[in-house]
Amino acid sequence: MKPPIPTLPADLLQALGLSRFVAFDVETTGLDPNVERVIELAAVRFVNGSEEDKFTSLIACPFSLPPFITNLTGIRDSMLKGQPREDVVFKNFLDFMGGDTLVGHNVSFDLSFLKAALRRSGMTRKLAGNRAVDTVLLARVLLPTIPSRSLSSLGSYFNLYTKEKHRAEPDARQTGRILLHLLSHFNRIDITAADLMRRLADGLPHPSAWIFSAWAEYLIKTSSVEGRLRPYQLPYLTDNVIGRIPAAASIEAARVQADEEAAYLEIDEEEVAVFFREKGPLSKELSSFESRPQQVQMATAVAAALNEGGLLAVEAGTGVGKSLAYLVPAIHWAKANGDLGERVIVSTNTRNLQEQLFFKDLPALVEALPLKFSAVLLKGRNNYLCRRRWVNLTSDQPLRLSNNERQALLSLVLWAEQTRTGDIAEVSAFGGEGSGALWMRIASDAGSCRGKRCGERHRCFHTRIRTAAGRAHVVVVNHALLMS
Repeated sequence: MKPPIPTLPADLLQALGLSRFVAFDVETTGLDPNVERVIELAAVRFVNGSEEDKFTSLIACPFSLPPFITNLTGIRDSMLKGQPREDVVFKNFLDFMGGDTLVGHNVSFDLSFLKAALRRSGMTRKLAGNRAVDTVLLARVLLPTIPSRSLSSLGSYFNLYTKEKHRAEPDARQTGRILLHLLSHFNRIDITAADLMRRLADGLPHPSAWIFSAWAEYLIKTSSVEGRLRPYQLPYLTDNVIGRIPAAASIEAARVQADEEAAYLEIDEEEVAVFFREKGPLSKELSSFESRPQQVQMATAVAAALNEGGLLAVEAGTGVGKSLAYLVPAIHWAKANGDLGERVIVSTNTRNLQEQLFFKDLPALVEALPLKFSAVLLKGRNNYLCRRRWVNLTSDQPLRLSNNERQALLSLVLWAEQTRTGDIAEVSAFGGEGSGALWMRIASDAGSCRGKRCGERHRCFHTRIRTAAGRAHVVVVNHALLMS
């Protein structure tokens, strides 16, 4: 059973010039359109959101196919013998296409081969009136937080599965279906975000830049229409706080009382060991858990070191379960001594391990441990968006940004509205040439921070996480931040 294609308002498709569009794809012998050749061209026409007809053809090639291309596509030299020449195929394709909008996944690549073939055939002008839409660009703008925006990844995200890959017809059909799903997101963006995207895209040389103006105009015209869909939430947004962070007043009251006793509370080493044994809490909550003597030994050693103070160095091989062996006693100790203002800092060598601890191991312990604890993922200051700098940069008129910078910022618009953390690591779509320097213009920065004078101070991502880190039981950092 095929997954349903979203039903889109007819006036939206008309406003975007997509009541009729042709999704197309080419399979080529390589990447350079001036040297390589198209060996397969396919197009699928959609009318009012439904597939109407198609065009597909293999194309004769003047040279032997590279083995890599045969392995990738399954197209062999023998399959191209007797096939029509490129000038014949592209003339027929132009007749099929007519004046419809062209849609491609990384459409600039497909268009470059299309234009090169038309130049060789003397038909370049035939493309002048056709608009183009790139599903890669739309996915970077509308789904900036998903791990990948490849054709297969987007197909999986939208539950659009196809058996064949790297063949022109199924890829063209998949591209058209993905566009319809992306347009369903288009229809759920608020006017403020749409207008900012319009300004960022205005004048960009990208073939799809025009669609943001058409979209913003449509939203303005329909903004008062009852029954508009609620804005959608970006997927894969995270939080960098686990558990409930107590208010400052309650912490201070507890510390005043604890200061009168002024002695650290020891944790029960045997109680810690019980968690790692067969039929213990971890084995009940973690399906893949196996009791290991070395893990028990390490956990009790960490508990003893926390009780006695001093240093402990542990050498443990792969498979011991080191993370849980130090996290469990650390959480116990932090809970026992939190009223004294103590917390545990866990520092890792890499950000990957830092995020593994926070997003995998600690959530598992939330379920397994009877203790209610809080934890914070803390990174260096310039990992966090500064709301004030973001507003200043994007509200400047005219935008004093290069084309590359404006296109890069498009992928941040929805994220900046919705993120709870302001951590740029959430945005997989942000990157490319010059993105590092661009990020430093909108990242939190001590030199430009206005502190209490900032109008955004109550929503400041950096202030929020630093405050939470000062009150949490466990703070996960990396070595670079710890040493700074």
